[in-house]
Amino acid sequence: MNFSHLQPNLHNVKRTAAGITARCPAHSDHRNSLSITDGGDKLLLKCHAGCTSESVCNALGISLSDLFADKPSITGKRRAEVVATYDYANESGQLEYQIRRDDQKSFKVWHRKNDKWVLGLNGQRRVLYRLEEVIAAETVYVVEGEKDADNMAANGFVATCNPFGAGKWRTDYNESLRDKIVIIIPDNDEPGQRHGLEVANHLNGIAKEIVIIELPGVKDITEYFEAGNTPDDLIEIVARAETWKPVPPPPKPLTAFTIKSANECVRDANKRPRARKVYGELVMEGELTIIFGSTGTGKSTFAVQVGDRAASGISDEHFSVETGPLRVLYVDFELSDRQFAARYSIKGDDGFNCDSYVWSENFFRAEIDSKNYDPSNYESLSTYMAEQIQVAVEMYKAQLLIVDNITWLKEGTETAKDALPLMKSLKRLKDAHELTVIALAHTPKRDAARALSINDLQGSMMLGNFADAVTAIGQSAKDKSVRYIKQIKVRTEEKQFDADNVAVFQNIKPDSFLKFDFLRFGYEREHLNTLTDAGRDEVTQQAKVYAQKGFSQRKIAAELGISLGAVNKYLRS
Repeated sequence: MNFSHLQPNLHNVKRTAAGITARCPAHSDHRNSLSITDGGDKLLLKCHAGCTSESVCNALGISLSDLFADKPSITGKRRAEVVATYDYANESGQLEYQIRRDDQKSFKVWHRKNDKWVLGLNGQRRVLYRLEEVIAAETVYVVEGEKDADNMAANGFVATCNPFGAGKWRTDYNESLRDKIVIIIPDNDEPGQRHGLEVANHLNGIAKEIVIIELPGVKDITEYFEAGNTPDDLIEIVARAETWKPVPPPPKPLTAFTIKSANECVRDANKRPRARKVYGELVMEGELTIIFGSTGTGKSTFAVQVGDRAASGISDEHFSVETGPLRVLYVDFELSDRQFAARYSIKGDDGFNCDSYVWSENFFRAEIDSKNYDPSNYESLSTYMAEQIQVAVEMYKAQLLIVDNITWLKEGTETAKDALPLMKSLKRLKDAHELTVIALAHTPKRDAARALSINDLQGSMMLGNFADAVTAIGQSAKDKSVRYIKQIKVRTEEKQFDADNVAVFQNIKPDSFLKFDFLRFGYEREHLNTLTDAGRDEVTQQAKVYAQKGFSQRKIAAELGISLGAVNKYLRS
């Protein structure tokens, strides 16, 4: 056998220097896990997902011996000769494939294509042996091989088997035996006994009745009849046998949850040190924080500033770093290295960057490697990036991970559903490695007269559920160089920066470091445009929605960034 024999039965075949790669037929493969190379006198199979060569051969409908080259061996051993053929037809009697047994007890499967026999299944539907008879019968005997099934038929019984022997029963076969009395006669060896139980478990709840019988002193049903036993003898054994009942499985171990009494939970939690501030109350240790804002508000600038302070362990005014220096990994989907360098350098008279900012050795930046970037074998871009980020976190032993930004992952839509797999992965990664995570996200175009709320985050209900904290950055409508930061959702601490106490900054670059320079605390409404009639109607409607959900007027005011008096007025209108 050579590559050309196998290629028609494989999918997504790609040539390599050593041979070919393809989707592995033995498992649900979304990437080319199977490699096939020329070993000289035989083909070498390797499934990198862990499937055995035997299971791959079974899925292809060939045996391990078929992998050897089609030429006499060095011992001069003759080629095997076919001694029996077994046709597998569907319910209508149409041939699906044929299994051929040779005199060396090897089995090969063939199918018809363009009026020629072709080796392998090549996508042919797998069916039970003698299926037409099975469909018409009320009682069916299940044996291990085609020879046994034929011998049963010769003695007046309706019998069947699955192709490729013990351990190869598929769920696809179950429906053919629905509501029938099924008598299983396994071979009298360990693989046969396991196969019999496997078939019984598959048919449990599908077949009308299941009986498993043992034939004393013989290997299989063929030997049973060859020993002089009659069909009546077999019927008598079946009559004495009891209906098979499944053994209840042992209770499954609890692995997904840790369960304690509420008191024990509180005691254990109180024994652990409180969460420390990574950047004031805005970023807490061990939490996943989403920071969102419109394009141009400076999300990346602020995130890099947080990462820089965490890496150095140096606090800013009003925003302390309690953790000490952390190893920071900043995953930058936004800027190239040149753009990043320009942002944190002073440009000289000659137009080139000079006096660049000196970073802590704890600060690492990652960007897309266009030469090696290849998500083609993954279910989604998010799945690919989640795996790559995990590898980077483990490789660089990161303690603070910043992803800038998750909205980059949207694939042709205006929703954030494409980022959900990544958010789930970031949450798992955070818990597994005790990480602090910051994920940046965009907000769609919004009315500058309205206060920032969770509704401004793309995919707010979905993404917000996976975050411990959500923080928004807004641009002042009164001064375009001024930004304000507002906490939308918190879990660990009380909100410090709500609509009545936003942190106000100026986005400046006094030297080589672009940063948010703290100005004061203030009211969000100081930075909003005056509401238009349409905008006021929208806020009124949202206030009434919150009221219907049971929000207090104070909470509605905080959510919408308006005064208590305005809330009262809107609810009465």
